[in-house]
Amino acid sequence: MSIKVNHVSGSELFPSSAFLATKNLPVFAGMLNVPTVNPNYRVNERNLRIALGWLFGKSRNMSLACFGETGTGKTEFVAFIAAKLGLSLHRVSVSESMRPETLKGNIGIKNGETVFEESVVVKAYREGGILLLDEMDKGSYDLLASLHPILEGKPLAIEKTGEVVNPHPLFRVIATCQTPGIADMTGRYGSISTDMDEAVKRRFIWIGFAYPDVSVDTEILGDLTKLPFKIRLIMASFAKTVRDGMATDAMNAGEHHIQSALSTRVLVDWAVLWESLSDFTMREVFDVVFTAASTAEEKTALIELGKLHIGPMFDMNLADAASK
Repeated sequence: MSIKVNHVSGSELFPSSAFLATKNLPVFAGMLNVPTVNPNYRVNERNLRIALGWLFGKSRNMSLACFGETGTGKTEFVAFIAAKLGLSLHRVSVSESMRPETLKGNIGIKNGETVFEESVVVKAYREGGILLLDEMDKGSYDLLASLHPILEGKPLAIEKTGEVVNPHPLFRVIATCQTPGIADMTGRYGSISTDMDEAVKRRFIWIGFAYPDVSVDTEILGDLTKLPFKIRLIMASFAKTVRDGMATDAMNAGEHHIQSALSTRVLVDWAVLWESLSDFTMREVFDVVFTAASTAEEKTALIELGKLHIGPMFDMNLADAASK
């Protein structure tokens, strides 16, 4: 695989960044599994600058971890950078049941014969690009401990074949997590009940992700729907109200009963689906995309918030709401 590199003006790659406009950044051609750019993604400039500084820094002894609530755009951020720079993206969805040996591969059957099938990790080692350890904090202690040589970019020994694979010069590791390596005390992420092992945690630099401001969410809805501005603004403002209620509930357990995050992803689905089901009320569509999967207490709290924040429009169809 022949990889070429061109240096492109930051103003061309990231026109929204005044700082990067004066920089030249490497863009690679010839890599496989490069994602496509999401034109509607709003990148956080601070996090972008940190990630690029880490990607192309003179010294890189640690990997990169992106942490934040579900739906804050962590995985999308990694895909966005890979797409812009022409880097392969090799994704591993980490789970509690994943065993350390699967990081290198599995035994499978091919043409009636038992063969060793290399993992995505080994493929990333060979081809280069970004190895994305998605939801890494769901992994067991044993699994995370087995990541040490991978995080450090050391030669990877494949015991089943006796081969030792050296990392490609463009091999990078990025993880996503709900917390910065600490136990989740909110109860929203049941599998993250203990702190991450210190030896793993200190092999990363950590950048945090938050939900967009109301103005940004409103713009995103404008990119993806034809809803009137006033409706988009009300929906985006309500999403922030729910998020604020969730944060308050985390500090005062049991007071508000809101444990689910009304992320931008859910907000977009709510708006897009309402355009398709315009004879439904806003509340009916909200139930389909969000409250149907809530507990009874949470659903009651969310509906009350909707009535309070949105008012009569909450129980109107799209045409009636747009005419108000």
